[in-house]
Amino acid sequence: MLLLCLALLAVPRLSSLTVSDILSHTPKSLLLAALVLLCVYCLKSVVMVIPIVVLYISAGILFPPVWGVLITYICALCEAGIGYWIGRQMGRDKVREMMKKSPRAARFLSFNKRNYHTACFLARILPIPFDLVSMFFGASGMNFGRYLAFSLLGLSPGMIPWVITGGTIQNPMSKEFLVPFGISIAIMAGVFAVFRGIEKTM
Repeated sequence: MLLLCLALLAVPRLSSLTVSDILSHTPKSLLLAALVLLCVYCLKSVVMVIPIVVLYISAGILFPPVWGVLITYICALCEAGIGYWIGRQMGRDKVREMMKKSPRAARFLSFNKRNYHTACFLARILPIPFDLVSMFFGASGMNFGRYLAFSLLGLSPGMIPWVITGGTIQNPMSKEFLVPFGISIAIMAGVFAVFRGIEKTM
């Protein structure tokens, strides 16, 4: 409870967290850097305000591309798992109360409640609060293994380009930066357009 209170007090600072902030507090050791990043992801599952793209780019800067993607998958797995079990402990009623703060997430999940697998996959691609969605699926009783699998699949299109981009962010005019960045933007724009179309039918 003490850690939770401290985390909530730090929400205004965490919501404006930047790549520079993470890099300045990360040890030079790659192992320790990975542990710091993992801790930030775990903290994010509780406070929900840390910008996810900042974490993706930081991983790309701190680690070689393959390791950056792998470590990000592990961190996202832990974050998704914590959110799921928090939702499981809270129960459906309390999670539904929390979801009233995000009407878009509530409408989307209500629209897709008959197919949790598809909803879980799409919710990770669309601009819907990650940790709130995790709690919803935990409270809904979705199979944990399938939940993790569909969550990671849904994260991949938006996550991998950003991690790869992070390693070349200091040279933003290079093709190594522009190509992954362009792919990420195109994927997110396309999916967001589809989501807007679905939202109008809800």
